Amino acid sequence: MLGKWIIAALLIAAGLCGSACLAYNPGDPEFRGLCVDGWHAGFMNNSEIDQLIRDAHELNANTLLIEVRRRGDAFYSSSYEPWAETVGFDSLEKIIQKAHSASPRLDVQAWFVVWPVASDAAKPSNPNHPYCKYPQYLTKDESGNTLCSGDYWFDPGNPGAEQYTYSVIMDVVNRYNVDGINLDYIRYGGYHFGYNDASVSRFNAANHRTGQPAYNDLAWCDWRRTQVTNFVRKVYANAIAVKPQIKVTADCYCGHPAPGSFPGCQAYGSYFQNWPAWMQEGILDMDLPMSYFDCNGEYAGDFDSWVCFTRANTYNRQNAITVGVYSASCLSHQLLDTRNLSCAGVTNPSYGACIFSYFTLDRSLYDTVKSVWTSPVSAPTMEWKTSSAQKGHIKGNVTYGGGAWIDGATITLTGPVNRTITADGTGFYAFIDLPPGVYALSCNAGKYGTTLGGCVVTAGQMSNVDFDYPASSVNITNVQVTGETATGATITWTTDAPASSMVYYGTDTTCAQATSEDTTQVTAHSVTLSGLSSLTPYYFYVYSHNPNAPPAISPTYALVTGPAQPVITIDDGDAGWSSTGTWTVNSTAGNDGDYHWCSTGGSQTATYTPTITVPGNYDIYEWHVSGANRYTAVPFIVTYNGGTQTYNVNEQSAGSNWNLVCTKSFAAGTSGSVKISNQGTPSGSVVVADAVRFSYALESTPPSVPTGLTSSSVQDNFINLTWTPSTDNAAVAGYRLTRGSAVIGASSTNSIIDSDVAPNTRYTYAVSAYDTSGNKSANSSSYTICTLPIKPSFTTILCNKAAGIWHLAGPFVFSAPNGWGTGKVYIYRYVWDTNTTHTWASGESTWTRDTITCAATSSANPYYLHIIGYNMDGKPGAPADLGPFYVDATAPPTPIVTDGGGYTTTRNRAQAAWTAVDPESGTVAYQIAVGTTSGGTELLNWTDWSTDNATVVIPAQAYGNTVYVSVKAQNAAGQWSDVGTSDGIRIARPVGSIVLAKGMTDGTVVSITGRTLSAVYDNCFYVQDPTTKSGIRCEGVCTLPVGSRVDVAGVLSITSANERQLAAAEAVLSP
Repeated sequence: MLGKWIIAALLIAAGLCGSACLAYNPGDPEFRGLCVDGWHAGFMNNSEIDQLIRDAHELNANTLLIEVRRRGDAFYSSSYEPWAETVGFDSLEKIIQKAHSASPRLDVQAWFVVWPVASDAAKPSNPNHPYCKYPQYLTKDESGNTLCSGDYWFDPGNPGAEQYTYSVIMDVVNRYNVDGINLDYIRYGGYHFGYNDASVSRFNAANHRTGQPAYNDLAWCDWRRTQVTNFVRKVYANAIAVKPQIKVTADCYCGHPAPGSFPGCQAYGSYFQNWPAWMQEGILDMDLPMSYFDCNGEYAGDFDSWVCFTRANTYNRQNAITVGVYSASCLSHQLLDTRNLSCAGVTNPSYGACIFSYFTLDRSLYDTVKSVWTSPVSAPTMEWKTSSAQKGHIKGNVTYGGGAWIDGATITLTGPVNRTITADGTGFYAFIDLPPGVYALSCNAGKYGTTLGGCVVTAGQMSNVDFDYPASSVNITNVQVTGETATGATITWTTDAPASSMVYYGTDTTCAQATSEDTTQVTAHSVTLSGLSSLTPYYFYVYSHNPNAPPAISPTYALVTGPAQPVITIDDGDAGWSSTGTWTVNSTAGNDGDYHWCSTGGSQTATYTPTITVPGNYDIYEWHVSGANRYTAVPFIVTYNGGTQTYNVNEQSAGSNWNLVCTKSFAAGTSGSVKISNQGTPSGSVVVADAVRFSYALESTPPSVPTGLTSSSVQDNFINLTWTPSTDNAAVAGYRLTRGSAVIGASSTNSIIDSDVAPNTRYTYAVSAYDTSGNKSANSSSYTICTLPIKPSFTTILCNKAAGIWHLAGPFVFSAPNGWGTGKVYIYRYVWDTNTTHTWASGESTWTRDTITCAATSSANPYYLHIIGYNMDGKPGAPADLGPFYVDATAPPTPIVTDGGGYTTTRNRAQAAWTAVDPESGTVAYQIAVGTTSGGTELLNWTDWSTDNATVVIPAQAYGNTVYVSVKAQNAAGQWSDVGTSDGIRIARPVGSIVLAKGMTDGTVVSITGRTLSAVYDNCFYVQDPTTKSGIRCEGVCTLPVGSRVDVAGVLSITSANERQLAAAEAVLSP
């Protein structure tokens, strides 16, 4: 039949819009994103994914942002986190396959909710969920609350939380063929949060502070802002180091008020998200400001303000405004504004828009979107990721002894440009967008010293410069604590070579304070700590430096200071003293120069109420001025923690001395008191009320020995220890934890987390109690436990073939570079198959040395290595499903090419459509060629093509020539199919009537339009001119009804009966 062509738009990549061309021109590249959340239908099964692809094409979107992590869970086979509700269904892998093989191709960005890890409405119980596994990473407000706006968040300032979350994201970057990663909730939950213990300690260490900063402390706000920026920098630098073409985007907070000055906006001031600075530094490729403003809402005008602010702060990157879905008119208005809004003084263009969300975009709004996104276009090219890139980058880590993080090192860069940066809590740093050239780097890591490095920066590449401060050859032994007092302690140790002496200490393991370094070179060291708080746990490590060796640093230990012995003296008239009745002041004597007295009659009392800060037993003393007229049995009524008791004091003797009345227990606060009364005083006698002293009374009875020491949770990197609480005759103040022979921690409760542990390692613990008088119980019975092996990941398990991409063949060879043994893993068990998950039984293969080799054949489903490690006690760690690994050993099938029929009147254009479905890896690209013979290429040589149809310009062909379109298909494994060629289409000469056609010579190929179908037979049909009634026989099959208006084409010839005809004729309905 005659060609009826679907003419695809030929997308020619244009340069990015310059400062003079801000309005959108139809057909220009434009980012068109569709946010697909993980809380609703969209990618929960294959059917939903197929519909999503169809809908994205209908909407002319070009990028899918898929929420693969909601709250510490995964819609993919994560090496770190449990599955979301689609257990075993790898949504991300399926979407990538289908989106990349679709025509036109769709980009896929993995969307991560970064810091919220659990919802209070559905609190996780899975022990491998990060909320359960790492409670020490949770952020808190200044009162210690961990719930923030209905969610539990990890704290960006905790280095462990940073490294864990970074690893979750990089797991996808390394293993999945994503086009981008999208960071959501990349901020704090509010300005009252960030008070994780490790975060506060790091802030204090960096700022030479102590205590807890106020939520609005400017330095504290800046510090939290820096932690978020540090994380973005770490993700960006490492992602582009692995995949230079990957796009890193972020969902940036807008809100009301709109930016007059950005520091006055919620993003900067309340959530510590300085996203314009990220754009300026170049640690984002594109920002997606969440401009969710209803056109009929109170803050509708803020939308345009944020559009202009975003464009003004794009710098050398790209932007795309994310719009909400409120109404058809609002959606249309805001999508058009992202393109064409005029912003005074702004020269940066807009690069597109993103719609939140796919779920809320009702089908009734599809036409609204299509009225703006009228035809398919590609996303804008990011020039800094192409071969024309002008800048390069440097990243690195600052560590001690081969891997221990060094926090806060200063790295100075000199070269074509000079810069300085501070390493984050994991020791990471990066310099982005550097002019090419030779650079020198200097790293100042404080007590570790200064070291130098350098590199050559190449445009478009990431250079790596690590600074590892080697462990010292000087050995520290015999660390001891002696002389604990309420305000200090003495630390002693020995070294096997002369070295200096210094102690780092503090109330947590960051040990943010330090003594001055005693540079005297000795082997027996002693340092006294002073200015400590009483009955308080302190952590410390010792530091010794020999000029001929790197600094030596001990493990971290713990001590508890001695009890304070507070003395509270309340004199008559002081705060805490009150009276009833009539009292007379004598100003000639008394404890502080005066005293009060009263006579008989009435009801006179004088009360002394102390404010108790340290609960416990107190000795109560009284001071009076004696005399012959004093009452010999003055009632002292003592109210204490447990009751009230009266003691009688003879004020005629023992005057002007502190006299012990009694010893009683007092609770913290002001519930206790001593009351002096004149009741019972005989006539002629007086009662003196002068001073009362409350002196803390140390007792000597130790608490009971703790029992039941065990572990409530054991992982590869921490052990949570619990025990039955001790009892005491006064009050238990806390517990010391001993590991081996050293005190390593202290707790005020009957539990403690030891996070200074290695995988697959046995540790022996004991715990002792201490009371408010400093009395210590004996150690509990010892408890030995072995940590779990680390969860397998692509850091600990390597493969000779990369995950997430297609390979032509197996086998897949796995190795464990860290090996087996203490500090690693005792044994692995594994299964290799095409299931995304595995239920562990007992028959799996074991792996104890060397490598394992896994065979694989072509499969549409990827392979996974299901692997689990065991410790030396036979306890399993967390399992992992490592993959996906793809194999496609077969080329795509030969394309079936159709060119629309046997004839065309167009002489300079070839058109065709084709199918080539690769059943394993999918078809990802094509090449087309055009010639005048089957398989010929003389009209158009082999040309790359991305869609499954084409309309191309060719040299004008003579009438009667036949044009053939040939196609090759490429699958994701890189293999090309055999060439498929169309049947060919002949160039027909247009003729105005049958009469004119009959006058032409035989062999002429003609096309006659608008004729009437007058008769139809088995192997021929007749058409005639509608006016002259001239007709012609057409050889061929026609299924149209007689009387139809048709276009007919064929080759003029003559039958054996000497009748003119069109041979090999085709007829189609006229338009």
